Amino acid sequence: LYTMCEELALLAKSTMETRQAGVTLMQNLNLLKDIKSKNEVDMYRSIMMDAYNQPKFTSEKYKREAINEFQNKTMLACLEEIKKH
Repeated sequence: LYTMCEELALLAKSTMETRQAGVTLMQNLNLLKDIKSKNEVDMYRSIMMDAYNQPKFTSEKYKREAINEFQNKTMLACLEEIKKH
């Protein structure tokens, strides 16, 4: 279960990295087209949409902070969901 949370946190990190680098949401969503599982696609899409609802920064310091915070937020949300069950 923790491995799943780690995978989601890594997806969150890479999505926020690309978001901060100026990659469009459409480009990121196109990466999901080869995934067969609807549940996975829905979960990944949700993380990507959340990333693009966060501010985009110009300063490298703030970009790094945004990436780390988003990764931590995603990991925490996943772990809290597991704890409920």
